[in-house]
Amino acid sequence: MRLIAAGSVFFAACWLAAPACAQRISPGVRVGAPFNDAFQTIQTRTPFNLKARRYTFGPTIEIRILDGLTVEFDALYRSAEFSSATGSTWEFPLLAKHVRGRGPIRPFIGGGFAFNRFSGLKQFAGTLGIVDRTNTGAVTGGGLELHVSRIRISPEIRFTRWGNQSLLNRNQASFLVGITF
Repeated sequence: MRLIAAGSVFFAACWLAAPACAQRISPGVRVGAPFNDAFQTIQTRTPFNLKARRYTFGPTIEIRILDGLTVEFDALYRSAEFSSATGSTWEFPLLAKHVRGRGPIRPFIGGGFAFNRFSGLKQFAGTLGIVDRTNTGAVTGGGLELHVSRIRISPEIRFTRWGNQSLLNRNQASFLVGITF
């Protein structure tokens, strides 16, 4: 299943690469915080205290395909600490966004898929019940795109529904702000 999902993303990226050559490509950064805990509470006989840092950040790239249609790819980092061990996740969402209207403030909605990779805590993997360190999910969200000179600021609310059970909460809601050039 993961191979099919990864192949689908690769195919989509290749399919979009040809028309993207002539389109506007906007690199930037995305930062934010989750509304709910990103990680599940671990219930085992061994006491692990979860101290999730409530921030997310990473690079982003947006490709304008058509007027009002944007493809976005992010690499978002989030860390957590369990007692004396640390771990982190990298989330890789690929979204199609539809931007409406004209002017300096434009609403948008988007959706797509995300892949997640959990790393760290190798010495506790069996105790924590971590069987699979990768996860896939569906992403949806919306927000506003603010144009300030050549900079676009995009505050948004994003919801991710993860498919597999892992250390991640199955449902995650986040507030993110993207800054692209």
